[in-house]
Amino acid sequence: LYIHVKRLSLTLQKDDFKSFLNGSGLETSLTSEELWILQMASKLQEGVSNFTFQTSGSTGMPKKITLSKEQLIQSAKTTLSYFSIKSDARFLLCIHPQFIGGAMQIVRAFVNQGRLDILAPEKILDLDHTQYDLVSMVPLQLNKLYEHLKNHLNNFKYLLIGGAPIDPKLEEKIVSDTSINTKICGTYGMTETASHIAIRYFGSSFYEKVGPLKISVDKNSCLKFKGVLTNNNWLQTQDTIELIDENTFKWLGRQDFVIN
Repeated sequence: LYIHVKRLSLTLQKDDFKSFLNGSGLETSLTSEELWILQMASKLQEGVSNFTFQTSGSTGMPKKITLSKEQLIQSAKTTLSYFSIKSDARFLLCIHPQFIGGAMQIVRAFVNQGRLDILAPEKILDLDHTQYDLVSMVPLQLNKLYEHLKNHLNNFKYLLIGGAPIDPKLEEKIVSDTSINTKICGTYGMTETASHIAIRYFGSSFYEKVGPLKISVDKNSCLKFKGVLTNNNWLQTQDTIELIDENTFKWLGRQDFVIN
């Protein structure tokens, strides 16, 4: 695993993480987010058993969720396998690492033994023409890139979009733009499941489950699912769906959304 802090043109490999954090002198030049990334990478290397993450609070009160290293590794392996990403790939982390979407980019690069480039979320327009196998962004970043540097999107093999609803008009523009070749996916998941459990390619209305997972609905047509990431216990959501088949569903909305 190599971690490259693009802001400082600083590249560290796995044997450097711990020594760098223990008084190299250079650690003071890192931001709190960059330090957090190196600390998590170091913990993964050292075999720390459990990791705690803060939920975003987008569908309820923010809370802390603890996941085992095994759950994180399983999620990473599932994603890498689903997209057929070969070892020694290149990943870009340009969203906040403390939330599960960003943290899983660290885990995927660790499992893949590839290279992870770090770019601060607000610096998304500072991208160069480096080619990446897998990138995660929020819709606001995608909108900025498309409006100002849309050709850079073709430097990504796969682009995962999550963290907030995707503007249908933006998606429509991108789908109809024949100059965009990258595969862009909306994601469905949560902190409890170590990021996404289903993805939807831009231009499609349907989510396809990722990995070995059973999906079903309750009496209110709300999604429930179980698999390795849920310790084979059913996890009930408040997301209303149309279940197409055992692998596919259409997201219709949140049952618990109300007007305040």
